[in-house]
Amino acid sequence: MRSENAKIKFTAESKLAEANALVASVEEKSLEVEAKLRSADAKFAEISRKSSEFDRKSQDLESQESALRRDRLSFIAEYILLFIVFLV
Repeated sequence: MRSENAKIKFTAESKLAEANALVASVEEKSLEVEAKLRSADAKFAEISRKSSEFDRKSQDLESQESALRRDRLSFIAEYILLFIVFLV
């Protein structure tokens, strides 16, 4: 009977040690996942910041392009007007 109890106790302690090791492993993996999530969040924030910066620069370029178009058209109109004035 004592031998049987000792065997049961040994088996239970072994399973408890395995369970504790498994819990420690899961906690370690959880910490790794949390670190990766924080890293991914930081990368996403950087990408979002760069995207906003790109959008702003794109809008600036579009504004400059529009201004250059207006200036070009104005120059052409003035040139045509001067050409007409000198012909008359």
